[in-house]
Amino acid sequence: MRLKLILMLLPFLFVAPPVFAQDNSRLSSFIHDVEAKAATVKTLTCTLKQERHLAIFARPVIFQGRMALEKPDKLRWEFTSPIASVLIFNGTKGLKCSGNSEPQRFNLATDPIMQMVSKQIWTWVNGSYATLQEQYRMVFEPGPCLVLTANDPKMARAISSVKISFNPDSLQPTTVRIQEPGGDHTVISFSDFILNQPLNQSLFTRCSSP
Repeated sequence: MRLKLILMLLPFLFVAPPVFAQDNSRLSSFIHDVEAKAATVKTLTCTLKQERHLAIFARPVIFQGRMALEKPDKLRWEFTSPIASVLIFNGTKGLKCSGNSEPQRFNLATDPIMQMVSKQIWTWVNGSYATLQEQYRMVFEPGPCLVLTANDPKMARAISSVKISFNPDSLQPTTVRIQEPGGDHTVISFSDFILNQPLNQSLFTRCSSP
């Protein structure tokens, strides 16, 4: 169940803000600045917290963990509590781990779902924003924030909007709020960023933390 939730959220977390034609110098300037910052990031680690707010529960379901990535094709998305789970991309190969279950290996060439997730992730990481310009409408808000809504009616029925808030200095995302039509929503928070430092390669080859 946890892994299914991760897979649902990852495409929206890493979706690239699309560039669409409009007379908005602030939006254009912000997009340029975010792209420039993204180009300077070679490695990244951060702490993450994911809060799932459901109408049927009085309190949100909270997951704690960390993320690590190394360009061009290595990423580790890990929850450490309340139950351990890990999703790893390493080139064309990957690894899924959940609790005490046996690790599941996958190949992007033969796994279309993971291939889609991987494509979304690296579009964001590499700053290839224009590749998604026909799929989403974007609004810039002070903060700074980007609010994304899908052009595809089918996707819009599942996700009302995605609001990404950025640190005004580093332009790293600090929160992502995924709003669903029925009122349920998910908030993912990022903190303690460490950029461009050497990473232990075992992060991308095994489930256990180094």
